[in-house]
Amino acid sequence: MPTPSHITRAIAAIERPCPPDDLVKTYKDFLKVRNVLPYYQYNPKVLVSLVDMLYDLWYSKERINRISLVTVIKQYGSRVKAVKDYYGRSKAELHPFPIETNRKICWLFQRCFDMELPINRKQAEIIKVICNSLLFDAALRAEEEQWLCDNVEKSPMILNRILRYPVASPVISAWARAHYNNDNYRDRRAEMAGWVLDENPDFVVDDLTLADDFEYLNKKDRAAIRQYEEELEAKKIMDSELGTLLKPKDSSLPELFISGSAPEEYVSAPPRLELTKRFYPVPIDMDAHLKYYADVPDFKMLTEEFYKNIPHIQSTTILWAIAYSRLDLAKKEELLKKHYRESSANSFFYICQRLQSVSLLQWLKEK
Repeated sequence: MPTPSHITRAIAAIERPCPPDDLVKTYKDFLKVRNVLPYYQYNPKVLVSLVDMLYDLWYSKERINRISLVTVIKQYGSRVKAVKDYYGRSKAELHPFPIETNRKICWLFQRCFDMELPINRKQAEIIKVICNSLLFDAALRAEEEQWLCDNVEKSPMILNRILRYPVASPVISAWARAHYNNDNYRDRRAEMAGWVLDENPDFVVDDLTLADDFEYLNKKDRAAIRQYEEELEAKKIMDSELGTLLKPKDSSLPELFISGSAPEEYVSAPPRLELTKRFYPVPIDMDAHLKYYADVPDFKMLTEEFYKNIPHIQSTTILWAIAYSRLDLAKKEELLKKHYRESSANSFFYICQRLQSVSLLQWLKEK
């Protein structure tokens, strides 16, 4: 039997009413419409009211549901593009928000990193993730840009907001230049280079930098494998000791529970082997793969292949750096043609689609 709430939502989904500008002026107003608002037509003034409400009530002593508010903000602000991508998929996006609304969302995102919070840490993590998604493609002011740069070590989400920031920013370009050789960002080389290109379109990623990146990633992967081996050994010892300690002693129990192995509930969770992600093929060490059930690189073969193919890797890196940059389309097209190599044709093709550049696709077709 459908509840009245289900029926109300079904009606709203069919009628798609257009909300008045003053639909949600207070939190009580929000409570009345929170279950149906995502089905209403988009009214930017209603969206602004919702963000203002959460911003104003963040430190409120009243009993309010901050997660519900930020969730509805995302649901109400989202839309599905009418134009489908190359693979025929409809892409969900957010309506463009006013810059002051973006700044308030960023403020809420920042507050989730505070030591003292009006909510528990689990709730803050949920709100942090939602606010982070609301900031995709959001332009901010220099003040927020500087906060992101100053707090980049606090979360991978902050690093992503910096590297994928949608518009040119002297603040972020300065940060990228200062941290260009920082080990923490070597696996994001193309994006880092894109920020340098914003201010110097003649910039190229040199072979030495790529080699340093490569050797650092190898070092990082080898360290991860060593740590994984240590954690596996510790797991074996813990499972063995706990299994012996906690194994039932009642001989009337089935053999499963009196055998030398620990019952299933005494087996600790297996460790995870997390290796770096690379944009070039990585040959797999099959012996290590069978041992760890993970795609462990064959470092000897990987090294040989990398240095043999470094011109291709350099071309691919600079092509993607151009794509990630905030240069205008005409300049991007000029630079992409300049750095094109036949070996990087696949990357060039995907970048053409990403930029929706028919002229580049026609140029590639004639190569």
